[in-house]
Amino acid sequence: MLQKDVVPATLPWQTPEGATWEAIGRGVIDDLVRGNQLQSVCGGVNATLLRRLIQTGRIPSTDPAQALHVLGQNPMELFSPTGSARVIGDWFRKHFAQLSRTLADIASLDSAAAAEAWLRAMFEYLEKPDAASLAALQNLAAHDSALQVPRFLRLAAAWKPVVLIADHMDAFYRDPAAGVTLARYALELASIPAVHVVLSMNQDLWDTSFGPQLPSALEDRLNARGVSLRGLTDKDAQAIIDLRLREAGVRDDEHLGAEDELRQLAESLAREPQGQHVDIANAPAAPVHPVDSQAVSEIASESFLSDAPTAMTAPAEPPLAPAVARSRESEDQRANFQKLRQMLAKLRVATGSVPPPSASSAAPKLEEPPVDLALESTEPLQDLRVRFEELRREMAQLPPPRMDCEALGTLVRVAGRRFPVVRYDEVELPGLSGRSLPRWSLQGMEIVFGIEDFADSRFWKTISSFVAGRVAELGELAAQTGDTSPQLKLVIFKGDVETPTLNSLLADETIPGVIRQNVDVVHLDPRSLCQLHAMRQVIRESDSGALHTNATSVLAALANELDFFWKRVTRPKGQ
Repeated sequence: MLQKDVVPATLPWQTPEGATWEAIGRGVIDDLVRGNQLQSVCGGVNATLLRRLIQTGRIPSTDPAQALHVLGQNPMELFSPTGSARVIGDWFRKHFAQLSRTLADIASLDSAAAAEAWLRAMFEYLEKPDAASLAALQNLAAHDSALQVPRFLRLAAAWKPVVLIADHMDAFYRDPAAGVTLARYALELASIPAVHVVLSMNQDLWDTSFGPQLPSALEDRLNARGVSLRGLTDKDAQAIIDLRLREAGVRDDEHLGAEDELRQLAESLAREPQGQHVDIANAPAAPVHPVDSQAVSEIASESFLSDAPTAMTAPAEPPLAPAVARSRESEDQRANFQKLRQMLAKLRVATGSVPPPSASSAAPKLEEPPVDLALESTEPLQDLRVRFEELRREMAQLPPPRMDCEALGTLVRVAGRRFPVVRYDEVELPGLSGRSLPRWSLQGMEIVFGIEDFADSRFWKTISSFVAGRVAELGELAAQTGDTSPQLKLVIFKGDVETPTLNSLLADETIPGVIRQNVDVVHLDPRSLCQLHAMRQVIRESDSGALHTNATSVLAALANELDFFWKRVTRPKGQ
């Protein structure tokens, strides 16, 4: 039943050897083969990308509505020799060599060449699912696996949401270092659009290898959607046994005489211990009481994590979190700390999801940088504000400044990495090697920033193609999940000087009319430009060491100075 709506696969985290990118890629592909899903995934990815090409008008169709309907159905109906839509499949086979590069472009991966290699390997497996074509897919995943495995999952998720399930992780009991590693992998995988990770474990494993053993930011994000399962009752156990007997084909009259034995087994299962909480200080174990399922609710799905890896910049092996030295910490302090964590957990449950910023919201608050990741600021906050005002006044006395793309890009990137309600990543643009789009993902909204000279028409054509494909991708994901599609905004900055050049791009359809409803042009008057330039200069001085602080502290101290900027950028389109 699950396979109708999603692509489920298991993660190979039963042993430490499975906790590498190469093992994850190999394990997921092998599991798709075992579940007879890989061929459908390969067909679904190709059909979905062809559908996008028709949606965006890059491939003409005499009856686009019918073509889109057919391409949204079971992909094997296209590619099976006896499928009801094999006419489209035959056309696709005939022209695949010419289509592969265009399909790779619309896939919106960080590398068009890598996307094309994956699509060719998928097409080969779709046509001939044998050992050789499977080995080609495995080899792709194994080479530079920290990049290639996320690419494969992103392509698969373009067809249907991917659900990765980690279970039977008992080998990591009492292994906090492994818990940190698995937590980083889980968050890295979950950051890929439409990829979901389910960690299934007993309470004692959570307590000894995850939970309190993790850095607080990692624990918050990993436990953002936690569900505690109550213990089985005798009726539950009886129902499970009856279900297994029916699935095994055992008739009712064959086990009527064993009812007493089954009842005893059910009662025994219901009496199984609910798990043990093991104190790291070797205190006596105490039973964990089952949590009322009605009290479980989803909490904020995004929590600020300054050192969280992003999907396209993952390290080959996620580094272990640095150990935090603790000296002279009394047992009372530890107990109070645990009570505080429990109170925060209850608060998260009560407050629910983090709402998106609105035009009326205050300037975003920043978390303090972790001590082990950022230089502690010794610059008084008042001195930072004084320096900012000095720079702003100096610039106001000069001729009106031009828009500085480098300053805007730095500000957007630094703020995106540090604002609590923003998940930040960068999207590599196909065909523009080394150039990327900053992206902010908020609840109900996705913002990409076009920060480039308006004279670079190639950049603006590429970004327009990306936006059109991304809008189609988000619409398909929403249709599959039944959720509301998030609003996609392309934010473009301009000053008075840049207005004529931008108008030319709009007039000659370099930025086509089909995406105009997604374009949000932010005009920066001379006063706004002076404030942005002043902020950029303070950040530059902190980076150079002239100020004894860091970029996070600068933004924390001066965020209110750019209140107008945050409100304008995060305002929903049309408001």
